Amino acid sequence: MATEEGKTISLNVLVDKQRNRVVFVESNNDFIDILLSFLTIPVGTVLRLARKQKQPCGIGCMDNLYQSLEDFDSELFEKESLRHMLLRPENLAGALCKRLKINIDDTELTKYYVCPQLTIDTYYSRQHASSLLSISNNEQCSCGELMSLPINLSDEKVEDGNIEDRGVFVNALKGISFTVTDDIQILPFSTETSFAHLNALGIKRMNELDEKTINVGVEEIISILRHSFLSKIPLTEVLLWKSAHEIPQISPFQSKYTAQSKSEDTANAESTKKTVTIIFCKSQNKILYAEAGEDFVEFLFSLLTLPLGSVVKLLDQNPSLGCISNLYKTVEGTGTTLARHVKTAERHRYSLRCLPLISVARANF
Repeated sequence: MATEEGKTISLNVLVDKQRNRVVFVESNNDFIDILLSFLTIPVGTVLRLARKQKQPCGIGCMDNLYQSLEDFDSELFEKESLRHMLLRPENLAGALCKRLKINIDDTELTKYYVCPQLTIDTYYSRQHASSLLSISNNEQCSCGELMSLPINLSDEKVEDGNIEDRGVFVNALKGISFTVTDDIQILPFSTETSFAHLNALGIKRMNELDEKTINVGVEEIISILRHSFLSKIPLTEVLLWKSAHEIPQISPFQSKYTAQSKSEDTANAESTKKTVTIIFCKSQNKILYAEAGEDFVEFLFSLLTLPLGSVVKLLDQNPSLGCISNLYKTVEGTGTTLARHVKTAERHRYSLRCLPLISVARANF
């Protein structure tokens, strides 16, 4: 993330002077693209970025899961590189996110290697012993050579095109700006929507408002992401109260909500059940711990690879996810106002796509 340090973007912030609260932020597509990129970031990366600020993320017990993975005995993995993949999961929209004005995800794109003896001719003629890929340049091919030849599998075009295509997730049309409310709802800017929002907040006179120009960089963007799980007013806390390194007094992840996903993918996954043995304290009505096999442990660790957009979808936009659910809702469905400005391909491939749960660690107990 060294290349991102020092970069800032400017936001026009409308402030309720009496309450010292953000009414809304007016911005071009740069800030909107950054917010939408939150939905593509894997859970493990969110946890790691939050830890850089020496604060928990607030997504339930996921901080504990991440710490457990760090403390896990390396001998329980087939390869140490698999643990690294879980601790630093790749963003499948990583190549696209490199075009963001500020990209908080510093995870390197996965590098793939093949045997240097593998050529196009030997591949199609099947004369070579193996045509497998490796994520490590120290793996040995079945022919005896080290798989050390890097190969590019990315299909993303990261160069700039015409002005209409320079946005990442949102079309960067000249003269178009957007409104971001304190709870991360996004709308195209207009006088009508602005006055409707002021009305909803009970603000009647313009002298109750103050306009500020605030520059935000990597630290502020990470703080907005983290506070989006913990607070109902993340923009106020980060931009005005400067609580970038403080936990807001909001209970994270309200467990009273029961998430029931309506996803067909989830329904299909129910056919594969995993068995665990529960040790239960009857007097306290509390689970002490569970004994499980490697399949269940792999499942838990695989949760770190899920992008936030998938988590929101799987939990059916659960209110306990805070303002991240609001962000998801603003771009979900073709009928929303913002959806008309979101690039169709990027929206379906990255921001809202629900990825399958995958197992990448192989633990032996």
